[in-house]
Amino acid sequence: MALGISLPTNKGIDATFWIISKVDVDRYSKTAYILMYGYMNKEHCDSGGEYLTMLSCGVDTLKFDDYFSLNLLNQDGKNQFTEAYRYVKEHDSRFEQAVDLIYDIEENSV
Repeated sequence: MALGISLPTNKGIDATFWIISKVDVDRYSKTAYILMYGYMNKEHCDSGGEYLTMLSCGVDTLKFDDYFSLNLLNQDGKNQFTEAYRYVKEHDSRFEQAVDLIYDIEENSV
């Protein structure tokens, strides 16, 4: 999964393909930190190219259980990454207009 949205970078090239690289969840303090890498496009990412920029997003403690509670994460099809993508789209203004980019096992868009 990835998010598609064009955001400027300090390298003068827009990043249009965004992946979540890391989700750090602390269920006791109800905090989470999401790290995202921005690439020119999917091909740039798949080729092992260096990301253009990195963005982070902290999860609001009051919204933590809506995205990262154990009950939610134990549901089929849910994991910390799917919920991090959902959180970013719903609560980070930079990604409000982002499109979900979902690929099957053969890397075909679905």
